[in-house]
Amino acid sequence: MLSSVLPPEELSLAYIDQDIDQSRDMAHHVTRLIREEMKSFRPGDYLAELPPAPELSFENSPFLRSEMERIAQKQRLDTIDSLPATERITPPPKGRQKDLEAWKHSVENGRAQLQHELVGLTNLEIMRTRRVV
Repeated sequence: MLSSVLPPEELSLAYIDQDIDQSRDMAHHVTRLIREEMKSFRPGDYLAELPPAPELSFENSPFLRSEMERIAQKQRLDTIDSLPATERITPPPKGRQKDLEAWKHSVENGRAQLQHELVGLTNLEIMRTRRVV
């Protein structure tokens, strides 16, 4: 309802209240208050005290050039794997997919990783209860 009373530039104000949408009288009252405030308010130059923004030039960046080419070709960004290889839970390599021992090794690795996570969670819980964190 407020959007029918206020122009778009005034809708960006950080005023949120459910009564406005439920009552047209409230919306008009709020609109009047906002307009009165805007008549007396002259925003200053909030950036005057800050140093000027630096001039940035990325024209010679090979990384950005390759990224812009990737985007132009509509190629997806490669996923970023933040886990080290020792912490990943993976199946056996393709050549050993039918090897029972390879699967047992993968399962054991997964169990070890799970146990490592459980120890970490237990430590965090102890730290929380003792107010260390």
